[in-house]
Amino acid sequence: MVARTLEQRWEDALRREQEAREGDDRFHRESPRRLTPEELDRIRALAADIPSLWNAADTPAADRKEIVRVLVERVTVTVRGTTEHAVLRIEWIGGTSTEHSLRRQVSCYQRLCDFPRMRSLVEAGVAAGQTFEQIAECLNREGFRPVSNRDERFTPARARDLVYRLGLSPRRRPAEPLAPDEWWVRDLSDELGVSYLRFKDWVKKGYVHVRRVGSKRHLVIWADAEERERLGRLRDYRCPGRLNHYPVELTRPKARSDQKRGRRAQPSRDENDDRLDR
Repeated sequence: MVARTLEQRWEDALRREQEAREGDDRFHRESPRRLTPEELDRIRALAADIPSLWNAADTPAADRKEIVRVLVERVTVTVRGTTEHAVLRIEWIGGTSTEHSLRRQVSCYQRLCDFPRMRSLVEAGVAAGQTFEQIAECLNREGFRPVSNRDERFTPARARDLVYRLGLSPRRRPAEPLAPDEWWVRDLSDELGVSYLRFKDWVKKGYVHVRRVGSKRHLVIWADAEERERLGRLRDYRCPGRLNHYPVELTRPKARSDQKRGRRAQPSRDENDDRLDR
C-alpha cells in the first residue's frame, strides 16, 4: 500500500513537471523576443524625441495613430462663432494640456471676423482706381488672407475675385429698357441682400424668371413684390443637414404673363449661364 501511494505521488509530480515545462515552452514561443541593449537605447531615444518618430519616413500611419492614443487623452476644438478663428485644446496623458490658435477655412469672406475692415479697404482701393495688384498688396500688408487655405497671400487674381464677389466691379449694361418689375441681376441681388454668386446659382437652377439682352447676353430678372418676398424667404431658409433641399414653394417661380413679348417667360435652366450681368 505504501509503495502504491509513493508511486502515485511520483507520477503526479512528474505530470505537473511536464505541464510546467510545456507551459514555459508555450510562453516563450508566444512572447515577443527580448530586445537587445542597443534596441532598448534606441527606443528610449525615440521616446525622448517624439517629433522625429512622428516625421520619420518609415513610420506608417497606423503607428502614428497608436502614438496619438498613447499620448493624448482628449482633443477639443472651439470655434468662435462662424468666423475663421478656432482654438485647439489638447489634454495629454498625465494631466497637462496645451492650447493652439487655428485658422479654419470658411465658405465666404463675409464670415471673416474682420470682414468690415477688409471691405472698406477694397472699396477705398476701387474708388481710388488702384490696380488689382495694388489692392492685393494692401490686403497682404494688413494681414488678410484668402478664405481658401490653398493660398497664403492675395494675388492680383485673388484680389480681382474678391472685388467681383463683393459686387464692386464696374457694371456695364446695354441700353435696354426694363419692363415693370424687371431687374438687372446685380441690382436685385443687392436689393435682397444675397451674394452675387449665390444669386448666380439660383439663376442656373431656375429659381427665377430670366431673359437675356444685348450681344453679351446680360441677364434681366423679373421679380414683382410677391416674387421678391419668396426670394427673401429662400434666402433666409436654413436647410437641415448638409444638403440644400429647399421646399418647392420657395424654389418655383410663379407664372408670369409677359405682355411685352406676348408669351410666357420661362425660368432658365441652362447650365452655361455663367455670363451674368457684370
